[in-house]
Amino acid sequence: MSCTGECKVPKNLTSSAQRAAATDDDDAIWASDDEIDTYADLHRAHVTQGYIDGITQAQEAGLQKGFDEGFPYGAALGCRVGRILAKLYGTPEFDEAKKELNVSSVLSKDHFDESLNQQRHSLVERWEAFIQ
Repeated sequence: MSCTGECKVPKNLTSSAQRAAATDDDDAIWASDDEIDTYADLHRAHVTQGYIDGITQAQEAGLQKGFDEGFPYGAALGCRVGRILAKLYGTPEFDEAKKELNVSSVLSKDHFDESLNQQRHSLVERWEAFIQ
């Protein structure tokens, strides 16, 4: 966050004597309402950005973990579907299999439990039995 140009401390004060002369005792102890608002706004902005950064990092970590756990299952399932379609290619049943084994059907929530764990995949198993 950058300065809005309404800073209360003069920019050209370099020596400690100059800084001491510019600040009287009341200003050192009691801040004006404008200074309090500026610091509160700055604090709020930093807290908000920190919260957003934390949430983003946690989501990315969770996403990677979910991918790492789910990829082997998805890849194996994709290979099974690919094998079925390859064996049926050129047959009258190919179009029907291609229609039934689309991504939405194969990855339907009907084939997973509440925790998104693998269950028996009746659709793929039915087509695997058909090609044997």
